[in-house]
Amino acid sequence: MASTGEPYSTLGGSVSDWRTEAACANPDVDPNVFFRHGAAKRGRHWAQAAKKVCARCPVDDFCLQVALQSREGVGVWGGKTPSERRKVAVAEPHRTANEPFPT
Repeated sequence: MASTGEPYSTLGGSVSDWRTEAACANPDVDPNVFFRHGAAKRGRHWAQAAKKVCARCPVDDFCLQVALQSREGVGVWGGKTPSERRKVAVAEPHRTANEPFPT
């Protein structure tokens, strides 16, 4: 399912259960694809497999927001690598504010 761009809570979910709805929670998805160490043989394109999973995730926007607010420094979250998240944080500083997550 592609992202609607809506916060997860507006889709009927709660903050506490968003991870269970994530595409990466599927047991068929190798969690190593979300981290550089698990994709070392893919060189600079290490995140492509993870981004494909995120592209079909119904909670990717919420996941990205969690990573931005917690300043997560590793792995692909919400379809963004650490360097891509840093660019978002600079361009949209309000997304990194320590505000409560949407409910």
